[in-house]
Amino acid sequence: TDEALPEGKTINPVIHFGRLIGLLKAYYGRLIAWSLQNRKKEVGFTVALFIASVAAGALIVTEFIPNMDQGELTVNIDMPAGTKVEETTQVAREVESIAREQVAEIEQVFTSVGGDQQMAFLGASSSDQASLTIKLVPLEERDITTDQAAEKLRRAMQDIPGADITISTESAMAYSSSAIDISVRGDDLEVLEQLGVLLEETVNKVAGTRNVESSLSEVNNEMRVTVDREQAARYGLSANQILLAVSTNFDGRVVGRMRTGDDEVDVRMLYPEDAGQGVDSLKDLTIVSPTGARVPLSIVADIESSHIPQQIQRTDETREVKITADISGRDAGSVNQDLETELGKLKMPAGYELQFGGQAEDMTESFTSLGLALLLSMLLVFMVMCAQFESVFQPFIIMFALPPTFIGAVFGLLVTGKHLGVTAMIGAIMLVGIVLNNSIVLVDYINVLRRRGHPRDEAILMAGPVRLRPILMTALVTVLAILPMAFGTGEGSEAQAPMAIVIAFGLTFSTLITLVLVPVVYASLDDFSKKMSSAFGKLSGFKFNRAQ
Repeated sequence: TDEALPEGKTINPVIHFGRLIGLLKAYYGRLIAWSLQNRKKEVGFTVALFIASVAAGALIVTEFIPNMDQGELTVNIDMPAGTKVEETTQVAREVESIAREQVAEIEQVFTSVGGDQQMAFLGASSSDQASLTIKLVPLEERDITTDQAAEKLRRAMQDIPGADITISTESAMAYSSSAIDISVRGDDLEVLEQLGVLLEETVNKVAGTRNVESSLSEVNNEMRVTVDREQAARYGLSANQILLAVSTNFDGRVVGRMRTGDDEVDVRMLYPEDAGQGVDSLKDLTIVSPTGARVPLSIVADIESSHIPQQIQRTDETREVKITADISGRDAGSVNQDLETELGKLKMPAGYELQFGGQAEDMTESFTSLGLALLLSMLLVFMVMCAQFESVFQPFIIMFALPPTFIGAVFGLLVTGKHLGVTAMIGAIMLVGIVLNNSIVLVDYINVLRRRGHPRDEAILMAGPVRLRPILMTALVTVLAILPMAFGTGEGSEAQAPMAIVIAFGLTFSTLITLVLVPVVYASLDDFSKKMSSAFGKLSGFKFNRAQ
């Protein structure tokens, strides 16, 4: 404190920071001198770290895009086909009551009966469907995440009788495709249905899968009436008469019109509500023949009840069944890897093809494209430096700043528990241009000193301490500026965190390692160039350009 200092004396933080930089320069100078005398140890240490980081890279989980806690849940309710809207409404109220009991952090609940939100937007409705949109309180005001709230609701609602309930989070619905998407193509619809059931069971066995659905699981009840024309002819009935009686049983028949002022209203004849529309009731349906005989429908027609899928998808003119699912509690990469292992044990019938899609396919395509972009960025940077230095060797030296970047990125993702996804790959591409600046500054000043007549090792020992301060300051400013993004909290911060982690840790490790590695590589390649020149003479384009 100021009281402990002599009168008129105060602490100047700038002076103390300058002293710290001076100590770092002295230590760094001794470190460079030691490294030049122990090049193999320095290079071996860096190579060992790189190999260790490559091995540790297998521990990093992969994902397409980070899940963002947006605080919204959607509960979809599917009742049996033909369920009355009153029964669906009652189940929806029960679901809402359970949700409010299980999750205290609920802020709002919006319930829609008569179809999901997408169907309601299109103007369609169904009395056997309902949906609930649940909005949680802001992230800083609750103790659980959206995924944890979804898990609590799944466990609480799994025993509601007669209702198929799926719960998804807003982040899962934001993707253009499902987390898991498996398709089987073939010609026989019955075989596809059997394969769909088998795949559903297989996907459900894998830990972390939720809301497993088949594109053929949604079915409608269908009753097929096949008229026995020979038997009907004995009673004087035609097929049209029989089918008209069946149609009247279900939908009624307009028998007249009634005028009320300027409007006309249809008069529709309906069967009593207690007549029933099931198979047994339909068999007892009585048809009056032209002769006046009352003939049960079961005598003149065969009646069968069956289930048919609501939609049949085709790809390349081939029928297919799709199995989709969400992921909770695990990363997409490990879940899809386990799925491939389980599905590899299945033997598909001849003529039927199994194919992966969804986020697994999107992730593979994105990683491939971003990997090519990363290689292209390194190539372009190398070409620009070759033109700037008018040399091939010196840009090659500078490029040695990139391997330590990989070491830092892997270390940062492992320590923070973040996943490798699209945003992390974008951060790696950005690093290519950032980390090379420090090496360029150092190598360029070494060249300046050599042009002034200093020997190579002396130029390296002089350039390192002189350029240490600007290198540290630029790296420190960049890292400190991006740390709030890396460790920030709040809704949506999960998306940018992996990119910021890769940049911050990659730049830090690259700066610390290349401060020693680049001078060692510079001296080693210079010696290599001298040996090659003495062995082959003056070879145009191969001579190490010391004067650049």
